[in-house]
Amino acid sequence: NAGDKLRPFFMVDIRGIWPKHNIEVCWEPDAHSYTLEKVWVQSAVKALIEANSAYRFGDNWDDCDADERARIRVQIQDATPMTDVGYQQVTGMPIGVTIKPTTMILNFAFSNWGNLCASPEEYRQQCISTIAVHEFFHALGAIHEQLYPNLATLDPKCWAIYENVADQHGKSPTPLTAYDPDSIMNYCRNIYKEPTRLSALDRVGLHALSMQTNEKMNNVSN
Repeated sequence: NAGDKLRPFFMVDIRGIWPKHNIEVCWEPDAHSYTLEKVWVQSAVKALIEANSAYRFGDNWDDCDADERARIRVQIQDATPMTDVGYQQVTGMPIGVTIKPTTMILNFAFSNWGNLCASPEEYRQQCISTIAVHEFFHALGAIHEQLYPNLATLDPKCWAIYENVADQHGKSPTPLTAYDPDSIMNYCRNIYKEPTRLSALDRVGLHALSMQTNEKMNNVSN
C-alpha cells in the first residue's frame, strides 16, 4: 500500500544552496520589543539546526542596518510566516549576478494569524519555536514536503489536501532523498500540536543540505 512506500525525503531549491556555513542573521526594527521571543527563536535554531549540521548563525543577532548583503533578515509581523527560499542570488542583464538578503517573516502575536497559538504562554512559545525552525529550513533552501512530484502515489491523503494549493517551489526543486511524512517541513504533519522537533529523516536531509554547501564552497575555491 501507499504507506509502505513512504521513505526519507528532503526537497530543496538546489540553486538556493548557501555557499557558506556561517550565515549572519539580523533583526528588523519591528522585533525590538520582543526580547524573550527572540531568545526562544535563537535557542530553537541552535538546538535543532546547528546541533544537526555545520550551519552556524552566530550567538549575537544584531539589529539590521541598510546593507543588502547576503544574510537572513528577520521581520516580526502579525501575519503568515514566510521566508525566501535559500540564498538569494539573482542573475540579470546588464548587471550580472546580484546577491540579496534572505527575508524572513515570523509571527509572535498570533492575533491576525494562527490564533490557536496565542495562549497559553507555553503553547505560544512552542509555536514560535516550531515556526522558527521551519522557516530557517526554508532560509537554508528547503521547501515543503508536500511538493514532492509523486505525492499522489506516496501519500494520497496529503495530496488530496494540497494538490491545488499555491506554494513556493523554488527555482530548481530537487529531492536530496525520498519522501518523509513526519518532516517539520510537511504540512500534513500537524507540527503545531506537538513539541518542537525534527524527524529522524529531517536530520538526514539537513546533513545532506550541509554537504551541498560543502560542494558549493569547494567549487568556488577551485
